[in-house]
Amino acid sequence: MISRQIDLPFRKNSVFLFGPRQVGKSTLVRHLISSEDHYEINMLKSDILLKYKSNPSQLRYECDFFLKNKKKLLVFIDEIQRCPDLLNEAHYLIEKYGTKIKFILTGSSARKLKRSSVNMLAGRAWQFFLFPFAHIELDEKFNLDEVLVRGTLPPVIGASTKDAFRTLVTYVQTYLKEEILDEALVRNIGAFSRFLELAGDQSGKIVNYSTFSRDTGVSSKTIKGYYQILEDTLVALKLEPYL
Repeated sequence: MISRQIDLPFRKNSVFLFGPRQVGKSTLVRHLISSEDHYEINMLKSDILLKYKSNPSQLRYECDFFLKNKKKLLVFIDEIQRCPDLLNEAHYLIEKYGTKIKFILTGSSARKLKRSSVNMLAGRAWQFFLFPFAHIELDEKFNLDEVLVRGTLPPVIGASTKDAFRTLVTYVQTYLKEEILDEALVRNIGAFSRFLELAGDQSGKIVNYSTFSRDTGVSSKTIKGYYQILEDTLVALKLEPYL
C-alpha cells in the first residue's frame, strides 16, 4: 500500500473528488469509508447507469427511505459525470436533510459538468483533485529516471518496463475512445492522436501553437482547443509563467 497525501474531509462536508483515470479515486474512497455505513452507486455498471439516467429522482426516493431509519447517511457516487442529473437530486437532499446526509462524488472528467452547466452544488460540496503519485508519496520507491519515462500512474509503479508500456498504450487507447471519440469532443481524431504524441513530447516546455499546427495539419486555434480538452479531462495542467 502507498498512502496518498490527501485529506478528504467527508465527515465534515460533501465532497467532489476529481482526477484522471486510474489514479485510484475509487480505491481511495472505498478505503476511507470501509468502516463507515454508506450507500455506493457505481456509474460504471451499465444497469445502474441506466436506472438513474431514466429516473434520476430514484436517488431521492432511496435516500428518503434510508433516512427514515438512520440518523445520518453517507452516499458515494462513482463517476458522477456519467449521470450529472443526479446533482440536482443531491442538491435537494442536502437542502432537505442538512448535515444528516453527505455525498462523496468522484469523476474522471470535469468537462461534461463544466460544459453542460450542471448543478455543481454551489459550495455545498468541496472540490478536491487526485493525480498520479507524487515523489513524497512514493518515498523510497521514487526513481527519477523511471518517472520521466513512464510517469507515476498507480498501475505502472513496480511493473516491468514491458508491462508498464503495455499499460500506458492501453491507457491512451481507452482515453481516445471513451473520452474523446465517444464524446465527440473533436472532429478529426487522427489529428488529435498526433497532437497527443507531440504534447507528451513537449510536456514541461513552452508551447508553440504555430509549430504544433504545422506538425498536425490543423489550425493553431484548434491546437489551443486541444490543450483545453486535455485540461478539462484532467490529463494536463497549465503552468503559467511567473513574472
